[in-house]
Amino acid sequence: MIADYFEEKGMECWRSGKNVSRGWIGLQCIYCVDSSNHLGVELATGRVSCWLCGGHGKIVNLLMDIEQCSYGEAKRILDKWWGDDSEVGLRLPPSPTPLPGRVVLPPIIKSWPQKYLDYLRGRGHAPESLIRKYRLMPAHRFGSYGFRIIAPFFVDRIIVAFTAVDITGKKETKYKDSKIEDSTIPPHKCLYNIDNVKNGKAVIVEGITDVWRIGDGAVALGTNKISTPQILQLIKKGIKQAFVLLDADAKSNAEKVATLIAGSLTMEVDIGYLKKDDPDKMGYIDLLRVQKWLS
Repeated sequence: MIADYFEEKGMECWRSGKNVSRGWIGLQCIYCVDSSNHLGVELATGRVSCWLCGGHGKIVNLLMDIEQCSYGEAKRILDKWWGDDSEVGLRLPPSPTPLPGRVVLPPIIKSWPQKYLDYLRGRGHAPESLIRKYRLMPAHRFGSYGFRIIAPFFVDRIIVAFTAVDITGKKETKYKDSKIEDSTIPPHKCLYNIDNVKNGKAVIVEGITDVWRIGDGAVALGTNKISTPQILQLIKKGIKQAFVLLDADAKSNAEKVATLIAGSLTMEVDIGYLKKDDPDKMGYIDLLRVQKWLS
């Protein structure tokens, strides 16, 4: 049974109970920040649907994204665990190409050390969901990226660069970007999470952890300034409304960023001012307001 496959992969599988309809099994969604079991698989048809983010498709596409493999390989896995119910219907979001072009990643640890997972939990995240959604990777403890979590930048679901966040709080810089020669697009010309912007709206923040807090619709500059290529990315994505929400100590920079975006003549721009801290530490009520604006 396909449920046995998921359990063998170390994915918790609900065969009944909350969020699980009759004839379905439930999984933690790999496409969104799901802390429960909102991704359902219908056993009679192989239909897949997440009741949290709306992702939907066929079981074979889910296997492709779990295994990071071709359709043919996913079909062989499905034949072993399911049978011959693998006809392709509506596709789930396609898997990103891992390392195209000249992108060079630092050494990666094969399994996630507890210290790295504790960092994510300490910031209020469910590590497994966050890792899947943003394709995070643990950099090796040694070397220039030691004790950092690698966060790839995707453009059209292809990795073009990356940044790495310090998990110790002791390094000179919180973020360490990929070198220009190791990227296909320089990091300062990228917007982190641009692929997950929709509805023509974007919240402009500074760091990747701010994006992790807000979710889809938030994009990170990597600094408190915006570059022309980043503005062009917003225009290309069809953004009509932008909300600038930088760190509490960057009020004047937020106004400059908003002015530059508004100068594109294609967007309505507003500014949000935090009384203290950064967007990744803002209270639950403020977070809900931002997410409601994005919806």
